[in-house]
Amino acid sequence: MGWFSNNRAQGTFDLGQRFGENKEFGVRANGKLRHGDTPRHGYSEDNKEFALNADYRGEKLRVAFDSIYAKRKTNGGRARMQDIQNANGRLFDAPDGKVNLLPSWNWQNTVGRTNMLTFEWDAFENAQITGGIGYNKARYYGTLISPTICGKDGASSQTATCSSANQYHTGTARLTDQYFRTLSMNLTARGEFETGPVTHNWSTAFDRIIRQRTTINGSAAGKSKVEVKANENIESKLASFRADYPNSWANSANLDANIKVNSLALSDTLGFVDNKYRLTLGGRFQAVEYTNKKEGKSGDAKRFSPMLMAAWVPQPDLVVYGNYMEDLEPADIKTDDDGNTTMSKPRVSRQFEVGVRKNWGDFVTTLNAFQIKRPGYWRGNTKKGTDFAVYKAAGGAAGDKQGFERNRGIEFNTYANLLNKTLRPSFGLMYLQSTVKNYPNAADNLVNGVQVANPRVIAKAGVEWDTPFAKGLTLNGNVSYFGKSYQDTQKQYAFPSYTLVDVGARYKTKLGKNTLTVSSSVENLFNKNYWQVQRGQYDRSFAVVGMPRTYWLKAELDF
Repeated sequence: MGWFSNNRAQGTFDLGQRFGENKEFGVRANGKLRHGDTPRHGYSEDNKEFALNADYRGEKLRVAFDSIYAKRKTNGGRARMQDIQNANGRLFDAPDGKVNLLPSWNWQNTVGRTNMLTFEWDAFENAQITGGIGYNKARYYGTLISPTICGKDGASSQTATCSSANQYHTGTARLTDQYFRTLSMNLTARGEFETGPVTHNWSTAFDRIIRQRTTINGSAAGKSKVEVKANENIESKLASFRADYPNSWANSANLDANIKVNSLALSDTLGFVDNKYRLTLGGRFQAVEYTNKKEGKSGDAKRFSPMLMAAWVPQPDLVVYGNYMEDLEPADIKTDDDGNTTMSKPRVSRQFEVGVRKNWGDFVTTLNAFQIKRPGYWRGNTKKGTDFAVYKAAGGAAGDKQGFERNRGIEFNTYANLLNKTLRPSFGLMYLQSTVKNYPNAADNLVNGVQVANPRVIAKAGVEWDTPFAKGLTLNGNVSYFGKSYQDTQKQYAFPSYTLVDVGARYKTKLGKNTLTVSSSVENLFNKNYWQVQRGQYDRSFAVVGMPRTYWLKAELDF
């Protein structure tokens, strides 16, 4: 059981039992309930999670069945500023984390049910076959409303407008009801053999996914909105936005689409000179089919995506490696502002990575560099003066590939077990360079510059210490630094950097034959006000008000 600030109570259970002569049969049930108010004004949650498991663990065959149910309802959640890339100035400083940008009647529900059956079979001495099938049914429904920036001319991405630029408005609340149904299955075989001095670790895998998505939107009862100026009291101003509550639904689904993906992957890792040199050759054949029932259009694509990996292992504690991979993203239906609907072409993303891993005994270090490149695509804004309008006049269509975004980065990570494994520090650092070139933005104009809302530097450090003065007591702390990022591709206005500090403790003791564990934590110890940045499609940038100082306390009894 546990308690989370402001007044959220949590109860959990995890029960299991094994049966049979060799304990080969097992059942398990676990769940979690959490309900109450968060530290943010008007933001509450009601969570329910339950899972059942039954399994068989034989000498050569292992089978498991899992059934999972999860439901979460929030009021006053999803509080973020939208379309900040359109601002004619820097986003105002983050307010106190207790401030809610939304009315408390704004709500969202998510419900999900998953059932899956998996197995592992040691078919031969050097080969194993695994597989599974699963079905997930999910629903997301509620009201959508967020403060949205007005552009230089007072316009925004929402239907409502502001009286002047660089202000924010609530727009009008709308209903959404989204259904997702996913059937997935896979079958994998892997094994090893030798051909003379060369070792082989091979695998082949077939995956099939069928996903259906249906979305029905509703509209607001009225057209009221609230404008917010940067120098105003945000919470007080938004409090005047009363229940202009949405109460009408569209007559038909706004989106009714199916995606089918078949994938066949093959790979073989060849080992040379006692496995000091390793080369993995392989690839994946993908067949993607997209059908939009509402628009009556469909499209498909087939492609073989190669994979290449190489590693040098001069000694057991040192690995130098590199790899190249490709991935095929499904097509989509795109409709431009003139009502012309086309099926976009699938896009191919490409990833390169090189790295080194060294085990020094008491600590391990890793260093790697990577690049991920994926194409952009036209949205379909045919308004006079947009670059897409010019492109369309020359025979182009919404959804066509155009330009690219590229993420290049370097990562360093280390973790250690010191002082007879009682002190466990860790540290991670990432430097990221995100760029866009001839890339269509949300307004369908080509831009060159940086990708929005991607911090240039992220650093995280943590430590756990098993104290010598109190047996069973472990203290921990974490520090996270997020460097500045940008609201817009031209780097005119930046989101500021911020640092968060968390501290906690865990105490474990015996109560007879049972084990009691009590843990607690204070997150955002210094109550830092900050914007947690997010990125949407194209160059859309969002910012969420960071949570204030949050406390929690949990107790677990194992019996």
